[in-house]
Amino acid sequence: MESSIHIQAFFAGRSIFITGATGFMGKVLIEKLLRSCPDIAKLYLLMRPKKGNGINDRLKKLLNNALFDKLRTERPSTFDKLVPVMGDATSVGLGLLPADRQMLIDKVSVIFHIAASVRFDDSLKDAIFANTRSTRDVCILACSMKKLAVLLHVSSTYAHIDKPVIDEVLYPAEVDWRRVIEIAETIDEHVLKMLTANISEDKTVHVYNCSADQTKAITIMQMQQMGLDILKDIPMENTFWIPNTMLTKNRLVYYILMLLLHIFPAICIDTIIKLYGARPMLLRLQRTVYVSNSALSHFLLNEWSFKNDKCRDLIDNLNTENKKYFGYNYMDINIREYLRNGLIGTKLYLLHENNLEAAKLHRKRMVWLQRIIMIMFTIFILWILQRKNILAHILNVYV
Repeated sequence: MESSIHIQAFFAGRSIFITGATGFMGKVLIEKLLRSCPDIAKLYLLMRPKKGNGINDRLKKLLNNALFDKLRTERPSTFDKLVPVMGDATSVGLGLLPADRQMLIDKVSVIFHIAASVRFDDSLKDAIFANTRSTRDVCILACSMKKLAVLLHVSSTYAHIDKPVIDEVLYPAEVDWRRVIEIAETIDEHVLKMLTANISEDKTVHVYNCSADQTKAITIMQMQQMGLDILKDIPMENTFWIPNTMLTKNRLVYYILMLLLHIFPAICIDTIIKLYGARPMLLRLQRTVYVSNSALSHFLLNEWSFKNDKCRDLIDNLNTENKKYFGYNYMDINIREYLRNGLIGTKLYLLHENNLEAAKLHRKRMVWLQRIIMIMFTIFILWILQRKNILAHILNVYV
């Protein structure tokens, strides 16, 4: 049965509060709401000053993103609906000034709480402040909003990795989140009592796993091979080496390969860079890669099954008008094409690369360079073996 709710009509005249507005998901949400729901009243964006830039400067920088080109061309006046609100999701009470807090209470009727840390190497204290306490404080703010119609919380898919199959349900907490926050800070008892009276398990809470359909699921190995194949047609510019990947579950093997294929070459190249008077960077980068891979290893080497029946039903039951702006056919998604478009987007909007022909020519050079280096390395190893009479001994054994 199709839903009778008209999404554009629902948002018409409403003001929305968004946390995590400057993040990847936040930017996409802002663009989609402005483009598909033109009658929205205001979008209040929680932002904090950063690197000497005030919130107004950060908003201007955000809107310079190519993501907003279509709106900038067709409806530039719609950006007037964006209102930056100074605050910080990791601070107590979201770091809101009293006047701004009252403004949100008076005007907002929809909250998108997207702010969170998806780093896997945060300290426990920082993770609690960014994810647990921020959600608590958003809920406290929501309790004061008389016009509130929807509070939507976006979480990482990997929120219950202790379960091999994750359903679209509200799982009971295995630890007391209040106690978790108290461990990281000293909480005011009045606020705690107010919060306790309002956040209990509620059967009206809807959980949707916005994850890939099981029929489209692929393994890390398949994704790796698909990505490498796509890189042949759409190579990166200015690479030092032809991209390749090896997967291993053995930590010792991983450590040895990391030293041989990442750390030692990085030291050599950094040394050459120093000789030319430039600042070395590869060793520092490889340290970051090693730390990141170590933090992500549990997710890369294990698999989970995410049930998404409710999410699929939600999409299937959109009425015709809603499907026009918000629907898509998840069964028609081509994973290879999805990854290809993702790579193109990365090149254009993150790396600012737009010369594909030059990148292809550079890749051809790198292929030949790699072959020459591997031949020279093989000859060098054989020369060492011959000098040590090891090669002759091997030949005597096997010939």
